[in-house]
Amino acid sequence: MRKILYDTSTTFLQDILSKLETANKLDIVLFAFFETDKIIASLDSLGEEELAALHEGRVAMSKWTKGDIKMPQAKPWILKIHVLAKTKDKGTEAVLHAIAQAWSSIHAKRHILSFLFYYLTSLHLEGIEEPYSHILDQLQSDLTDIQNTAKTRSEYAEFLRK
Repeated sequence: MRKILYDTSTTFLQDILSKLETANKLDIVLFAFFETDKIIASLDSLGEEELAALHEGRVAMSKWTKGDIKMPQAKPWILKIHVLAKTKDKGTEAVLHAIAQAWSSIHAKRHILSFLFYYLTSLHLEGIEEPYSHILDQLQSDLTDIQNTAKTRSEYAEFLRK
């Protein structure tokens, strides 16, 4: 399933899309980690090995943000999650694609938009009703909190500090 139900023209997403577009890259990456960590913690439909792969992938993403590894060493983890997604039911598939897209925001900030679209698609597929006001409010609040938190920028790779 590469079907995404939402995009940049979705009316009820305009506020959060604007906030994501104007956020700096480091804040986007920290937001991506915060949100995907919550999602991974709630995934009870995956087996031990699959959860281990997600956790190992998350460690690799953290190493990438610190400059300990480069994109060629991190990218296979993102691709592995996309491949895993294709083996799951539609809701789990969409949420796994969301995680992979969020992690991809380390390379290209705009991937965070695909995270949002896949995440909301997964909610729809799980039967949660639009317009997701409480979820969007929480996401915006999380991003604002991250933006307002002091960061030791020197602990992150140069490409994230720009």
